[in-house]
Amino acid sequence: MKKITSCFILLISLLITAILSAATIATLRGVVTDASTGAPLQNANIVLEGTGLGGAADAGGQYIISDITPGTYTLKATRIGYEPVVLKDIRLGAGDSKTLNIKLTPGVINMRDVSVEADKFQTRCQDINRAGSQSLQPRNINKIAGSLDDITRAVQLFGSAVPAGDYTSFYAVRGGSPDQNIVMLDGLVVPNPYRLRMIIGGGVSIFNQYTTRDVELYTGNFPAEYGNFLSSVMGVKSRDGRTDRIGYGGSANFLNANAYVEGPWPGGKGSWIFSARRSYFDLLANRFDKDQTSYPHTFDVDTKLTYFLSKNLKLTFKTLFSREGTELGSLDKEDIGLKENSDINLYTLSLDYFPTEKILEKIDIAYYDEQFDYKIFYGDDPSESNIYVYGDFKSKIYTTTIKEDFSYRITPDHSINRGMQFLLDRSSMDLATDVRNITFARRDVPPVVYFNKTSGHFNTYIDYSGRPVAFLQAKIGARYDYSFLINRGDISPRASLLWNVTENLSLNGFWGVCHQYPNVFSVFNRDWPLNIAANLDGIQSEKATHTVLGITKLWGKNYLTRIEAYYKDIDRLLLPRDYVYYIPENSGSGYAKGLELQIEKGENAGSRWNAMLSYAWSISRYRERNAAWVPFNFDRRHGITAFGKVKLLKNLTASGTWRYASGLPYNTIIAYINAGFDGSKFIKTTDNVRRYPYYQRFDIRLNYEVQTGRGLLNVYLDMTNILNRKNIYDQAWYKVTDDIESAEEQPFLYGEQDILIQRNIYMLPFVPSLGVSYNF
Repeated sequence: MKKITSCFILLISLLITAILSAATIATLRGVVTDASTGAPLQNANIVLEGTGLGGAADAGGQYIISDITPGTYTLKATRIGYEPVVLKDIRLGAGDSKTLNIKLTPGVINMRDVSVEADKFQTRCQDINRAGSQSLQPRNINKIAGSLDDITRAVQLFGSAVPAGDYTSFYAVRGGSPDQNIVMLDGLVVPNPYRLRMIIGGGVSIFNQYTTRDVELYTGNFPAEYGNFLSSVMGVKSRDGRTDRIGYGGSANFLNANAYVEGPWPGGKGSWIFSARRSYFDLLANRFDKDQTSYPHTFDVDTKLTYFLSKNLKLTFKTLFSREGTELGSLDKEDIGLKENSDINLYTLSLDYFPTEKILEKIDIAYYDEQFDYKIFYGDDPSESNIYVYGDFKSKIYTTTIKEDFSYRITPDHSINRGMQFLLDRSSMDLATDVRNITFARRDVPPVVYFNKTSGHFNTYIDYSGRPVAFLQAKIGARYDYSFLINRGDISPRASLLWNVTENLSLNGFWGVCHQYPNVFSVFNRDWPLNIAANLDGIQSEKATHTVLGITKLWGKNYLTRIEAYYKDIDRLLLPRDYVYYIPENSGSGYAKGLELQIEKGENAGSRWNAMLSYAWSISRYRERNAAWVPFNFDRRHGITAFGKVKLLKNLTASGTWRYASGLPYNTIIAYINAGFDGSKFIKTTDNVRRYPYYQRFDIRLNYEVQTGRGLLNVYLDMTNILNRKNIYDQAWYKVTDDIESAEEQPFLYGEQDILIQRNIYMLPFVPSLGVSYNF
């Protein structure tokens, strides 16, 4: 009892001391708006010069800077596309809480300032809405070595994300599988954000760096607005066009050519932006290879029109068209062939109404459709061929979404957000597979699936954020989801805290529940394929409970250290009832736990270099009912990512990215049953305890920039995997009845007539490439 009393007295003393210390500091807050339209400006940067204190405006334009020592300061406000504002002689006394609203005027973009901002990997620790998330500005991802100028690949630099391989843009977060991540564009779900999904596993994303404003990756501290996921949210926000003049630019690298043009509407009532991007490898290859019909190619067009109907009412119309195709060999004339065609169309109409600086009402109506057709054929006779593969996959998705969001800032320290969404979904899938004499270590061949159903999904959310005392921010919320596909609903409560211990030290915590609802397309992106269509009436949503604790320390103006520990408890995990038909059941449970460290050196106008080092340790396992624990497919023990950029000469910079990761788990073949035409199959282990060798890759990029009048020309040399390390992507086993063809093919098992061969599939070798970009 005496110990409890002593602890209670100590706790009260610390609280009183903190409250009294808060009375000796000052707080500055306000709203940043467009001077010509009055619209709030999200992501405007507000800095008290010479202190290292600052913040970024939220979706309502609100900013807050706390823990300010009494004195006289100079404030600087900046945002891309606007003229900076400098306010001098701002006097703050002890205990002051001053409101200072700022209006920014549209102006000319300083391309050198943009490049500095784009290279900075920001950890937002002063705003509870951004605590525990990672963000980047993608217009200059061509400064990042190894990113291949792709947004989803650049996000994988963060320690929380585990790349699924060099060929793919898929990634896993904190032990989850790629399908447990949700990708959103302007607050709306994009069912398939990847291109060349079947040919190289989703090698590039559909997001264009020139039409994207910023990207936020949430691995914890999930806002109640987001749902239907277990591991992470990647929020992509498109940007508006210029409001001051016509602008244009473009780039070309070994993957594609990209161009954009933008400008204001007559009368200054809004803006527009148009971009187009196409790969061109097929155009070059077809000139030399007349036998091939069409090499892999992609093409997309992205537009956004913004118009102010009045000072307080903004109308936005966005479209995104994406096409891809491949046809190798002949399905009719040869014993090998591959064909893929895919079309994506997205239309979004948005209405933003902000009658005052405190209220924002937003309504979105979106239509999305995707049609996918994929065929593969190898081997002329399944009863005689060494390897026989047949796949025929057709799918169609049509979704219509109506979404409403409302934000009300009660006071500068207290706000409430709520919203609701209804999604109507009409999907069909026809998947036929017949794969014999070959299998893979880390994946199983999907079963035969047929699905054709119209369903829907409804959700509503509410959250409240406030500041009980000057040094403490709190946020509490909940969402409700109902899936008409399985006729079940769930409540997901969430809460988070951010404590600014000092002006350079903050602590953050999060606890929350997330639910993910069955999706028939999970047959491709999970650790194991699931035939959801076979058991819609008998399954529920999967559930993950997240607990996150973090600490962020600022060392002066340009250095930051962040440590975050997490535990994710998974319940009602969908597992296959068997490994033939892969009928799902909620028979599994699992967990993921880990520790992540990030050290960052930022860049400002006077520095010549910036860098980031991240380390992640994690364990993730699952089990079926009371069986033994098994590692998840993306259970990575250790991962290190180091990124750095240095200015060598006035116009020449060099950047490098080094990645190291422990080997991922896999199963191996223990037997082959030769039961004739209909029953032959491989038998694999199920413990997933074997590990591939460690992964290592070092990329270097040299950038030469020169200002040409009002534009900026950038020429770069990219060297991917400069050490030419042979990293294993997967292992394949296949049966042959004739002699081994090469020394790389190693015999694994022998039978009376058959030889089983094990062969490694490697990731990218050393690949040098040139690129060029121009922005005016």
